[in-house]
Amino acid sequence: MKKFILIFIAVLFAVTGYIFFATPSYNQIDISGALLEVEKSLQDDQKIITFSSKNPFNFYDIFQNLAQISEQEVYGILTTPSGDRPQPVIFGVAGSYG
Repeated sequence: MKKFILIFIAVLFAVTGYIFFATPSYNQIDISGALLEVEKSLQDDQKIITFSSKNPFNFYDIFQNLAQISEQEVYGILTTPSGDRPQPVIFGVAGSYG
């Protein structure tokens, strides 16, 4: 029983340490060349859109550490419908803060 309690305490400290001290880091890469290639293939009713977002690693980061998570640019292609009348728009980005 004593061994079980010691193992439990060790695991508890390891998990707690990971939650408080493990902040993920994301390296930024230059994708400007890829974006230029995509722009060449766009149709007249399409354009590249960008917005800032964050990619939290776990629930602790979402609720307690979001300010420390670095922002990243998210890219997408917006295709507009043909016609002159107004059209509703819905953006859905799974797993994104932004």
